[in-house]
Amino acid sequence: MYGNAHRLFLQILTARRVLLGPEAKSTYEKCCAQFNVAADNLQEFVLDINQQLEVMHLAVRKSIQEDSLTDTQCFVLVNLVNSDAT
Repeated sequence: MYGNAHRLFLQILTARRVLLGPEAKSTYEKCCAQFNVAADNLQEFVLDINQQLEVMHLAVRKSIQEDSLTDTQCFVLVNLVNSDAT
């Protein structure tokens, strides 16, 4: 269920542009703690965010930061529409 913890996580992701794996998990846990939400499943949490972002043609995606020496996982906000405006 989408709520304030999701909004806070999305706001932080938008401000930082990318959250590395450990940072994303820590941010997720802090957002949940801030609003007394159980931090049970980061994947489900991101799916709830993506359901809300779908109408704006945006999504949170997990990817690999390839310029890193260790190929670190990261979360990014991506545009799903390819047009002249984007």
